[in-house]
Amino acid sequence: MKEIIIDGKRLEFDEKEDLTILAAAEMVGVKIPTLCHCKTLQVKGNCRVCMVELCGQGKLVPACSTAAEDGMRVEAFSLPVLRHRRTMIELILANHNRNCPSCSSNKDCQLQQIADELNII
Repeated sequence: MKEIIIDGKRLEFDEKEDLTILAAAEMVGVKIPTLCHCKTLQVKGNCRVCMVELCGQGKLVPACSTAAEDGMRVEAFSLPVLRHRRTMIELILANHNRNCPSCSSNKDCQLQQIADELNII
């Protein structure tokens, strides 16, 4: 068995199982925001909103494409992660429809929800 800890929550998984950090986080109830799967946005697989911090390594990695490895400790909401996430959302919004608050998807939009959680809009 392998073990990963995400925001203090421990997950054991079979060593043959291929999990991303994002999938492992979902399994322990940690909701890492991502826009890669949002059907209404043009952002596909490179939004970098799901970046997380690998403890002890001092670097951020994308949770959607980084394999969960045995012994990994992950912080999904550390200060460096939140700063990065905020910057990425601000950059996406800079090239986004300026009528975002009044569009037909208002209040049912992943981008808006993440921006709201980060106190951007």
